[in-house]
Amino acid sequence: MAITIFKEKTKKKYLLVLLGVAFLGAIFLVRQKFFQKPTSSSLLPTQPEEIKINFSILEDPFIKGLEPFPEIPPFQGQTGRTNPLSPY
Repeated sequence: MAITIFKEKTKKKYLLVLLGVAFLGAIFLVRQKFFQKPTSSSLLPTQPEEIKINFSILEDPFIKGLEPFPEIPPFQGQTGRTNPLSPY
């Protein structure tokens, strides 16, 4: 009987230690995330890089050889069913 009491006490002891470590970890994470002052470098805006478009690629013979898709004529006839929920 004494062995089971001893096992229950050690399980509770380990559970309390684990709970304490988890609580301290949560406090540390909350402190780091919400209460720490941001660094000054993150507040400075940065200049965007200049965008340069290379239009000379449009002069490539492969690009010039491409043809547009043929125009699709409008649909002729009746569309849909009178009752879309009826089985086929």
